[in-house]
Amino acid sequence: MLGVLFVPKLSTNLVSVTPLTSSGFVVAFSSSSCTVQDPCIGQVIGISHKVGNLYQLKHLHVPAFCVATTSTIVPRVLLLTSADLWHYRLGHPLNSRLFNLFKMDLLKRNDSSSVSPCKSCKLAKHLAIPFNTRKSSSLATFDLIHSDIWGPVPISSLGGYFYYVCFVDDYSRYTWIYLMRQRSSSSYI
Repeated sequence: MLGVLFVPKLSTNLVSVTPLTSSGFVVAFSSSSCTVQDPCIGQVIGISHKVGNLYQLKHLHVPAFCVATTSTIVPRVLLLTSADLWHYRLGHPLNSRLFNLFKMDLLKRNDSSSVSPCKSCKLAKHLAIPFNTRKSSSLATFDLIHSDIWGPVPISSLGGYFYYVCFVDDYSRYTWIYLMRQRSSSSYI
């Protein structure tokens, strides 16, 4: 690995600005401080103050629903609060159940923060729209034929075809596929 320094007695963590900005965060410097803003939520997630020639970042809290893009900064576990970490480890339980485990001292945590909004939990609560019931039924072959044209493909076939049309018999599910050079073609191979 090039450009990596090994300092065994270093007592503080270092954060590089490039991985932060590459991950989509906004870093703003002034003569005495630096702020890190998360555009996902539009809030400041870290503030540092200038100490000597370095900006000392006391706290950087990356919300759980934006953590997936920040794996290049530091390991994901270090960015999560312990409540968030337990939420992920236990399979996304309800916050009330997770905090009952904390109250009963079955789980330990170092801070008193709440669980950040979890994108996975929000998506899991979305309702799926049911498929429409089938309104057509055929009693014999060729009663009902479904068709679809697909294309253009970015690279033509060996014969110079860019499209294909597909016909499916509703009763037997027998399928025909014909290649076409143009979408407006009426002749198939």
